[in-house]
Amino acid sequence: MHINLKAVCTKQFLIILGTILISCFQHSLMHAQNSISVRGGLIHYTEGDVYLDGQRIEVTGDFHYSIAQGKILRTESGRAEIQLGAGAILRMKSQTQVRMENSVLDNMIVRFDSGAILLEIFEKIKGNTIRIRFGKTIISFDRTGLYRLDETAPQIRVYEGRAIIKRPDKEVKVKKGKTINLDTMSASKLDRDQKDLFHKWAARRSFKQFLIHGQKGRWKNWRPLFGGYLESSGYGIYYYSHALFDEQEKRLRNERNKIIIPIE
Repeated sequence: MHINLKAVCTKQFLIILGTILISCFQHSLMHAQNSISVRGGLIHYTEGDVYLDGQRIEVTGDFHYSIAQGKILRTESGRAEIQLGAGAILRMKSQTQVRMENSVLDNMIVRFDSGAILLEIFEKIKGNTIRIRFGKTIISFDRTGLYRLDETAPQIRVYEGRAIIKRPDKEVKVKKGKTINLDTMSASKLDRDQKDLFHKWAARRSFKQFLIHGQKGRWKNWRPLFGGYLESSGYGIYYYSHALFDEQEKRLRNERNKIIIPIE
């Protein structure tokens, strides 16, 4: 029997080469997935004039930008959302600037320079640590909640959750329902009736994202009420969902059908 050694060698070479290429591809894919999973700073949404390191950007469809370490995101007559890991979103008011000091999830640091931001942590995920630097102040968060920082009148409002404020000379833990003046470190009761257009916009964005992603997950930032309404105790706002209303009506009909009236 004649054996074509050249053909056999060629076939074996192609098999070995294919195995190497597949292995390299899998390694590259795993590396890419790990790179995505260990970093945050995805610019999730923009509207109006938003600039990343001086260049105007616009998030459309599935195309997003990321804030690399050391980069600056600035809004003029616009607003933006930054996803800080899978369980938190930072929303920026117009005329606001932040800088990504560290984008690694287990030690994420965002420097807040000017304007106003709302940080919503709707799920605490192990290994996802978020801190905000404002001047000499470092603020961390050990619970899910809603937090607002303003630069013009330096303060943090804790609508839900708990913030830990650290300065070179002092550390303060701030519970929900409190406002802290970051100059004097004095506390006062949070005025929940104070809702500007930025607050209402952020609430609406949060509600829309909850309807898409949060209802079947572990998000607790919106609570269903009767009649198709959902309420956020953090934002102090409620919205109507027709889909939720239909679901509640269906459940109610099913419960009624379970009632058996005895025949005498």
